Amino acid sequence: MNLADLAPLGVCTLTLTATATDGNDGFVAGLPTEDGVAYPYINVSTALTSACQHNALNDGGGVNTAYHGNVDGLPAPVPVCDQFDGTSASDVCADGTTGCGTAEFALIPAGTFTMGAPDNDGGPGIGGPSWGENQHDVTLTRAFWMSETEVTQAQWLAVFPGSNPSGFSPTNAYAEDLCRPVEQVSWFMAAAYMNALSAAQMPTLTACYDLSLCNGSAAAADIFCTDVPSISDCTGYRLPTEAEWEYAARAGTETATYNGNLTESDCTNTTLLPIAWFCGNALSETHAVQGKDANDWGLYDMLGNVWEWVGDRYGSYGLIGVLTDPTGPNTGDYRVFRGGSWDNSAFYVRAAMRDYVPPDFRYFALGFRPARSVFP
Repeated sequence: MNLADLAPLGVCTLTLTATATDGNDGFVAGLPTEDGVAYPYINVSTALTSACQHNALNDGGGVNTAYHGNVDGLPAPVPVCDQFDGTSASDVCADGTTGCGTAEFALIPAGTFTMGAPDNDGGPGIGGPSWGENQHDVTLTRAFWMSETEVTQAQWLAVFPGSNPSGFSPTNAYAEDLCRPVEQVSWFMAAAYMNALSAAQMPTLTACYDLSLCNGSAAAADIFCTDVPSISDCTGYRLPTEAEWEYAARAGTETATYNGNLTESDCTNTTLLPIAWFCGNALSETHAVQGKDANDWGLYDMLGNVWEWVGDRYGSYGLIGVLTDPTGPNTGDYRVFRGGSWDNSAFYVRAAMRDYVPPDFRYFALGFRPARSVFP
């Protein structure tokens, strides 16, 4: 299916403005692009059309993605989708600023940071080494893409039409439901989503998870796997590592949150109010993504709204050992999730807070967001 075929399914205009510097007719090898298509990068603005509706998948179309950032000095395309409101299953794109049905990605630079937290990071006796958060320096040698938002229900439906596992969903008559994060998603379901999202791009991206040892399906919410080996150097979507997640959440900060240290550890906390949905303001439910301030790297809801799965198995920081591009233990019965949720007191809603459960666990305050590696 080409771009002209996609136009009747949704009229989202994207403008590409860049100058080719690679000497290869304006194409940039390996650069992630809208819908996975290797568009030419030329020194003029080019208006293109692309499908924004999830039913494009039924005819071989790609799932809408956009990348905001620079690789080797070249900007990636940014879509403008202003005719859909993102609140029904057939309208995947929200307005051009929120894009609740369009997976938009921020470029996270390589770097070194201090992972973990000091004593009392979450209040008296809360946080630090006794909570498995002993501080240690971590270096991430390669930049990566990170979704600006948690996966929304609209994005989930784009990959698995007709399947929405969320408790805060249209079935239960919640407002703004498809712009809320998808939840009640197991780690296995998240991995299957990543592979399906990679396969839906044009051209297809290589899968990051070997699901050959799985039974059931993510769409039916009954997938179970005896093991899920990760595939190294995959070009597709994946869960961020635990180190990548915390590095991206902090966005250069060293405090308990990217808005400073916690003033209170319970639901009366005021530090979190501008940046996170938690027990102090969420009214016992999830909320549409991008409803709070982003961090300095353009990521929304890294704290609060829903917890987020990461790729790692759980392990003590002291036993992990690798401080350069760590990926967690190779074996273990539990997977890690991060960030706190609408259902939590402030001391859970911190950059260093970790928790873990079996990978088939599902919960109405647990979702995820995709990442993708950047290759030279």
